[in-house]
Amino acid sequence: MHYRSAGRLRCSRGRPDRKELAGAAGPNYNRAVNLFCRRRLLILLPGLLFLAWSRIGAEPRSWLARGTARVAVPAGYVPGQAREVTFATEEYNLKLYSSRFAQGELVYVELTAVGDSSIEESQLFLDALPVPLEPSSFGMRGLFALAPTLPAGTHNMILVRGDSRQTHELSVQATDFPVYRSQLDLGSFSDQTRTYTPEQLAFIRTCSAHKAAAFGRRTALALVGRFSHPRDEHRVTSPFYSTRFVERYRVRNGVRQALEPTRNVHQGLDLRGLTGAPIFALADGTIALAENMFFEGNLTVIDHGQGIFSVYMHQSELLVQPGEHVEAGQLIGRTGATGMVTGPHLHISVYVRGISADPLSMLVLPVRD
Repeated sequence: MHYRSAGRLRCSRGRPDRKELAGAAGPNYNRAVNLFCRRRLLILLPGLLFLAWSRIGAEPRSWLARGTARVAVPAGYVPGQAREVTFATEEYNLKLYSSRFAQGELVYVELTAVGDSSIEESQLFLDALPVPLEPSSFGMRGLFALAPTLPAGTHNMILVRGDSRQTHELSVQATDFPVYRSQLDLGSFSDQTRTYTPEQLAFIRTCSAHKAAAFGRRTALALVGRFSHPRDEHRVTSPFYSTRFVERYRVRNGVRQALEPTRNVHQGLDLRGLTGAPIFALADGTIALAENMFFEGNLTVIDHGQGIFSVYMHQSELLVQPGEHVEAGQLIGRTGATGMVTGPHLHISVYVRGISADPLSMLVLPVRD
């Protein structure tokens, strides 16, 4: 029997018109209905699957207490508690807080006076590296990074107060940063015969100048007692300071020739996120940069003061403007695949006066205002 395609039938509220189906299919009414439903399902199924996939791990976030601070985290992720190291003297108490006091982690500092002792002019050093301190309601505070390349073992925390100089020993733990041997294909960016147009080169220079200006800012410490995981789900796709090998090739006479891969150390952390997933500010601060870059794609840089910056790359959408003040947990953008990437995700970095650190190590710090 010949009948018209059910895909062309009129529908009422998403359902086929019964009279038209009966006229079109005659005694094969049920068969026509089944055919219509199968075709409609095939049309809707990709969208339904995408919606379900995009919601994986996207349960509501919650706020947890970490000492005197609070941290917003996605469901299923629980940051650890900070370890404390205290150096107590008759004139001051120097307290340090960190996840493990390990390579690549952040360290929060509090300095308080004992009795009538003065600490206002105090200077702190990690070996020879200055650690800026700023006045607070309880004394002095600051933050520094244990560089990933800092040798594990004992290091000196040196506190200078006028003519007084006190040295305390800090033990730094080793971190086993992962190494991935499989080669990463960056598409056209792996092509060593690729050339850039004068316009592209000019754009790259402009991007470099804007980033240099942003990272050159020095403002007062803006950190308060709240932090936030930057995503609504916790799925690490490339850990902090992992080593990856990037594929390289050249094209000669139309033939692709493999070259020795380059060794790349990941200065940030990659978190899973389909295009359009939310990105949240790691901590309070001021937007130092929010614009499209050649390599980083849509980029946001937040200035947290004292030369501390968090960086968010490859976004599909920027939701903040330079100069805007943001709070920890505020929506600032959406994940994407802009710039030099292999797929949609969030790359987040933290730099402390030029030293990179694991962004998630900030979430355990019991920062006080």
